[in-house]
Amino acid sequence: MKKCFLACPIGPENSDIRMRSRFLMERIVQATIDRLGDPQLIVQRADQILSDGRNVMLKVIEEMQNCDFMIVDTTGDNPNVFFEMGIGMALEKPMIFLRSTNQCGFDSIPFDLMHLDFVKIPNAMTEYGHDFFQFESDLQAAQERLFLALKGIIKGNYSAPYGKIRPSQSVDGDQNEALKELLDENINLKSALSELKLMISNSNSFSASF
Repeated sequence: MKKCFLACPIGPENSDIRMRSRFLMERIVQATIDRLGDPQLIVQRADQILSDGRNVMLKVIEEMQNCDFMIVDTTGDNPNVFFEMGIGMALEKPMIFLRSTNQCGFDSIPFDLMHLDFVKIPNAMTEYGHDFFQFESDLQAAQERLFLALKGIIKGNYSAPYGKIRPSQSVDGDQNEALKELLDENINLKSALSELKLMISNSNSFSASF
């Protein structure tokens, strides 16, 4: 079984953000995965993960560790999404990035994300007014680009956003030293992730004792 973790803004029940989250999950992500015709490929959002009595964030991190790849919707620059995205990068998970079409302008994308290749996705139909044809056109275009990206993931043509950082013996001097520093940072990220899981676990144990 292959697992995809969907990181996206979720929001409170019945909120506009939750409605958009459902639209993204059902009309874009799940519809495109169904088109692949692979019943062994499943997708999960953080709010769909049962915590089995433990701190839910600990369970979410475990699910991210066990997933094969991630789909990350950066629309709205949601801090929870960026947190999950950072964990995924530390785990070197392959990622497909999504972003709303009205937030893909040069001045709308955070600097650190400008180098990423986004699949542009439409917002819910309510933002299109009565322009149903434009909505359907944008929706189909998003599904097609996501379909191609998913095929690339399955074939192994997509890697982690920054790849596996390894110093090369063929690189000289300062460049080699810079690569070693990046490797150290990658190791530090993994160490910090382990410490975070331990803190969450200890916090959960402490709460359970009262």
